[in-house]
Amino acid sequence: MASTTESEEGRGRRSADQDGDDNSSHVRDVLALSLGVALGTAYYWAYFSDLLPLWEFREWVTWPVSWDYAQELLVNLVTREKPGFARNVAMLYVRTVGDHCGPDVRCLNFWMLLPASAAAALLYVLARQLRFARSYAIAAVLIWWFSAPVADAFAWQATINDRMALLFVLASLCLSFRIIDSPVSLRACAIGNVLVLLPVILAYNSKESAWFLGPSIVLAVLILRTGGLRRRLEGLLLFAMPLGYAVFNNFRYFLVGLPNEAYWGSHVLGETATDTLPFLISGLFGLPDPSFPWIALVTLVFVSTLVLHGRTRSKLRAAAFDASAGLIPLLWCAATLAVSLAIPLRVKFHALYYLYLPEAFFALSIVGLVRFLFVAFEAPRRAPLATASLVGTLALALLLRFHLVPSAEPRRMAGAYSQNFDQALEFIATRFEAEQLGAVHFAGHPSNERAYYFFEGHSRRALFRHHLAEDELARIPDGPIGRLTWPQCRGDSARRPEGSLPICVRLSEDMQIESARQGDREYWYSNE
Repeated sequence: MASTTESEEGRGRRSADQDGDDNSSHVRDVLALSLGVALGTAYYWAYFSDLLPLWEFREWVTWPVSWDYAQELLVNLVTREKPGFARNVAMLYVRTVGDHCGPDVRCLNFWMLLPASAAAALLYVLARQLRFARSYAIAAVLIWWFSAPVADAFAWQATINDRMALLFVLASLCLSFRIIDSPVSLRACAIGNVLVLLPVILAYNSKESAWFLGPSIVLAVLILRTGGLRRRLEGLLLFAMPLGYAVFNNFRYFLVGLPNEAYWGSHVLGETATDTLPFLISGLFGLPDPSFPWIALVTLVFVSTLVLHGRTRSKLRAAAFDASAGLIPLLWCAATLAVSLAIPLRVKFHALYYLYLPEAFFALSIVGLVRFLFVAFEAPRRAPLATASLVGTLALALLLRFHLVPSAEPRRMAGAYSQNFDQALEFIATRFEAEQLGAVHFAGHPSNERAYYFFEGHSRRALFRHHLAEDELARIPDGPIGRLTWPQCRGDSARRPEGSLPICVRLSEDMQIESARQGDREYWYSNE
């Protein structure tokens, strides 16, 4: 009897110890996740918290939210009556934030940063679900946070579409992974088809670049679910409704919407993949566009060395059958990265922020590859100091790239440019009557390729929203903001058709006023 009691007590102690270990593990995960989120959030808040609302976003936040508008968007989520437009959720979010914040710039930027911070947290969770160690999961978050595409996205608030899309893509995948290996039961099907369906709908209606979410879930079931082919195929029943919506949405968007809407068809699929691929590959690595041949050469040499060297090949073959090497999760990450690049490869404009979503899976792929090679070449299984050093060095290299690489300067300096342009707008608003502001034209410096982000737009009132009261804004003749080139911005500027002289504001490379003229009259500005 005593031995029975002793055995029960022993089992109780072991169970308590296991619960304690689990609790300790969860605490460490929370701390690691919080650290990863906090680093990126604090960094980008320091740079972009005072960034003036830029082109497109500046006008979106001034559009009021009405019940009729919200109802129209919500109906379109399900029916796809406007199949060529896939950004309803992001637009509703922006307008709601605009109503809440008004002209408060910091408030607007806080709510624009929030989806990215939440996505960083979910990226860590997804990495852990892929059985990455905490150090690897943090490395993936840091690679994504401080990448060129994410920095590029933060320098322009209109990328809120991409930020919302990634947030809901990661939420869908994290929920899917919770039950991906569960037996096909009524409860599991209910969870998969109800809980996963909502973020899938939200992702597909945040931006068209989330199109790959359905294929990614299918790949996850076929690659990551254990068992034979039949069990893997049965696993698709767990996500029948989300996958059905993905098929419906992609069919309506690509086969009905884009062919019948010339603008969106040209915008989304207006480029050839061969022209875009070098730019995108360089962008994923955070290197200048001409770096693609070097990346291809280094990759070719690296892969050739691994494959052709006999001993190395045998180590890789052995690691492929070692579960701790994580080859299967790596294959899913790489496959998802490949499909996520389909739209960025065809999009008309070459911009790094189009890689905002793919960069997350690029980060997971890079970290997964490092883990596989560490196991293949018998690196120490538990080397926290070496791993921490690797992560720290990586983060430092990414930060230095953002600060030192010339191609990053327009994004790095966006905050400083914004402060200078804010002072320019304040100067103009105090020197001219509201009725005169309709005649204001801007000329950006030829060497600042992003100057037009600050003054392009279709609403003069939205431009001065942060500097004038509502009654003064109402007196501004609304319409598109005038643009001139530097040579055009001279004292002898041609009269406008209605007979009034344009007010020409000539901006320096760093967005300060270099001159402000109306005819032969010049207005001097000093920031001292």
